[in-house]
Amino acid sequence: MPRGSNLETEIVTPKPGSDVSGSVSRVASGTYNIGSLVIPATRLSFVIDGPQGAATLPGVSTGYGWFAAWDSAKDGPGTYSIHTIAFDLNGSRRESAMVIVHVAPQSQKNEEP
Repeated sequence: MPRGSNLETEIVTPKPGSDVSGSVSRVASGTYNIGSLVIPATRLSFVIDGPQGAATLPGVSTGYGWFAAWDSAKDGPGTYSIHTIAFDLNGSRRESAMVIVHVAPQSQKNEEP
């Protein structure tokens, strides 16, 4: 990151240590300052790393932060780490702290014989 850049990003949800299942909303912030102005990051990606390997999903700017949905059922049970990578207009980048979440196995449906 270039000297003087103050780009920041953090994961807002899910919280560290959360047990998640199904569709998981991920929300993050990504901003930097120019003088007294707080400017949203120009791009933000969510990175999920777990038993099935790593995947990067683009964040969607909502005006109040960045959002992405993750279907944890497709990746299966296990422990996953999530972090974000934010970018500013100059191409500087900053990674957030890692958040660890746990995906529980899907419950078995009772089937009649």
